[in-house]
Amino acid sequence: MPAWPEIVFSPDWMSRMERMAERRFPDLVTAEESVTYVIEQISADDWARCEAFTGGSKPETFLYSVCSNLLEEFSRKRYGRARPPEWLK
Repeated sequence: MPAWPEIVFSPDWMSRMERMAERRFPDLVTAEESVTYVIEQISADDWARCEAFTGGSKPETFLYSVCSNLLEEFSRKRYGRARPPEWLK
């Protein structure tokens, strides 16, 4: 089992996560909040989200998917789901 805290808090991974958030949220304050949210969610319950890792890929690749999903979750909690316009219905 990988040492998740060492991977997540490494300078390389932190900068990668910040870039992901900045691409997703152009507002820097929102991007920083989203990174904080991702770290809190990943590390919650003794890194429970990372328990799904089976070794089928690199730990960094798995972590990228988890972070991407958590950024989407943050966005939906903050702004809601994208909905089609009324005229389309």
